[in-house]
Amino acid sequence: RIADARPKFRAAVWTVATACALALGLATASRSAAWKDSSTLWSDVIRKYPGAFFAHTLRGCDEARAGAYAEAIADFNRSLALAPGSARAHLNRGYCRYKQGDMAAAVDDYTMALRLKPADAMTYNNRGLARQATNDLVGALADFTEAVRLRTKDSYAFLFLANRAGAR
Repeated sequence: RIADARPKFRAAVWTVATACALALGLATASRSAAWKDSSTLWSDVIRKYPGAFFAHTLRGCDEARAGAYAEAIADFNRSLALAPGSARAHLNRGYCRYKQGDMAAAVDDYTMALRLKPADAMTYNNRGLARQATNDLVGALADFTEAVRLRTKDSYAFLFLANRAGAR
């Protein structure tokens, strides 16, 4: 009887495995249709899960890379409304504000990012650049020095620190 049951068991296993593979394949095809690029993927996630703060942050990063700073800032604002403790969203919004020429707002965002994540060399370096652009050379020098202290292999921080030292 076991020998007789085995072919039926194999057929049932293959039927279930085939149905699972088909269902997973259709789900993959459905998600692939939503992905033309990262921004469309994150837009789809936001449409389905509007409270997903990370999706707003990541779409904002894509928009910033494309130079769409106003749109990126809107996404970072939404992300921060959902998760005010996101150092990454503050850092990236600060970058967009820097690129738009709003140095005071950029410094404020970088400062908040550093309150949330105090040992981030990149944020110190970026804040130093914004301070340098506003002619706050003492603040810029302090930020570049801290960036170098936190990340001794960061050539950009060394470069800006050397430029500030040479400007004295």
